[in-house]
Amino acid sequence: MSNNNLESITLERQVLASLICYTDLFHELADSHTEADYTHPVHKACFSILRDAVVNKKEKIDAAILAQRLTNIGLKSYEDLVIGEYLGSLQFNKFSSAETARLGIEELVKLKRLR
Repeated sequence: MSNNNLESITLERQVLASLICYTDLFHELADSHTEADYTHPVHKACFSILRDAVVNKKEKIDAAILAQRLTNIGLKSYEDLVIGEYLGSLQFNKFSSAETARLGIEELVKLKRLR
């Protein structure tokens, strides 16, 4: 895996962890942040399910609900981890504030343009 791809995957994890925590960011960045910003298919699916739940269905969603929905569509693991364990571990990767998360999302969008 190239260094740029590793940086992208790491940033994707941080952004997803933050979006689970700071769901208002979906409304603020709805036009500029999409699943196309993600390189990993599991991360794309996570983002898509999160966005649909928060923006379209006005639901509150957490890592456990997200894990169940991913399992329901056939995504049961991420590398060597059961999907629920992976999503639970993301909480340790989130940005410390919504403002920092917003900056991370902007960086992820920039990375997409560089790919």
